[in-house]
Amino acid sequence: MLFSLLNKSKLNKLFSLQKKAIRAICNANFRAHTKPLFQELRILPLSELIKFNQLTFIFDYLQGKLPESFTNIWKQNFQVNCCYNLRNGRDLFIPALRLKILFKHPLYALPFVWNNFPYDFKELMDRNKFVAHLKSFLLHSLDENFSDNCRCDLCNSHLDHVFDFDINLLALP
Repeated sequence: MLFSLLNKSKLNKLFSLQKKAIRAICNANFRAHTKPLFQELRILPLSELIKFNQLTFIFDYLQGKLPESFTNIWKQNFQVNCCYNLRNGRDLFIPALRLKILFKHPLYALPFVWNNFPYDFKELMDRNKFVAHLKSFLLHSLDENFSDNCRCDLCNSHLDHVFDFDINLLALP
């Protein structure tokens, strides 16, 4: 999760190292495309791995599985606006920011990523199911043919509405 605080040039260097490692593991040409290799090995690229860890951290937070020091760091919208029945009441409250540099800080970035993720994932109560579905979803989103209207077996599973959002919303600000 700390990698999310790095600037893009540092992340790109780490991603290049990850791609070199994937090519070495697969014994592929040094110019081979890595997207199919990531999918074949079922390894998440660095950017997706950061999202994966952010989302599992928030999931654990909401389930009360983190140490006590993390208690009450984030509030849900229904706790802040208790007088109103909001459709996004279960989302995490994000206070207004004046400084753009703070958008990458975990106090703001984690709720943003969580709030822009499909609702069906948020309803899963079992951590193992959540992690399995999340990894499958992130690997599936690497596919060149992936779109919001994808109708493959994964998309047509019991999580029917999981893909009804813009995948680019998960990019860190």
